[in-house]
Amino acid sequence: MGAVAFIVFVIIDLFIISSLVKKGAEKKCHKCGRRRAKYELKTEVIEEESTTVTKTSENEVKSLNDKPVKTTINEVVKPAPKYKYEVQMKCRYCGDITTSTFVSSKKLH
Repeated sequence: MGAVAFIVFVIIDLFIISSLVKKGAEKKCHKCGRRRAKYELKTEVIEEESTTVTKTSENEVKSLNDKPVKTTINEVVKPAPKYKYEVQMKCRYCGDITTSTFVSSKKLH
């Protein structure tokens, strides 16, 4: 019982450590090389695009003999806006400013 608990503990620790390393690598400064150095200056919407998503569902009504009696097809059209953001990040140590863009389906601010 003790060996299994130890293995589970080690696996959980490895998961936590790897997620911290990944988060630090995402905020690494490319100029000075320090991890967890960048912070967000500003985020602004560059482009807003309105698109739609069509979802199709099929319902089948069966009789008592498990034979299909009626099939209905429903199509639902939903709006799916896309936002393109520009993010400016600044290094705490060397002051380097970098700009990156990403696309999201959610409005952030």
